Amino acid sequence: TIEAFNSVESPKLDLSSLTDIQQQIIMLDFYDGYTDEEIAEQLNIQIPTVKQEKLKALDTLRYTLKGN
Repeated sequence: TIEAFNSVESPKLDLSSLTDIQQQIIMLDFYDGYTDEEIAEQLNIQIPTVKQEKLKALDTLRYTLKGN
């Protein structure tokens, strides 16, 4: 049920392996629900930069979660 799902604690990701801008993008995107356009405006960077840094961050996190 939804209640059971919500009662399970989700693991916190360790974002320390990311650059400052990558951390900000991940937080704004996945935790705060901002769109790429909103993130670009918030951080005063171009939308392609948001997309590129998000992909790099996700690759880094994927690698870290695998334990490599």
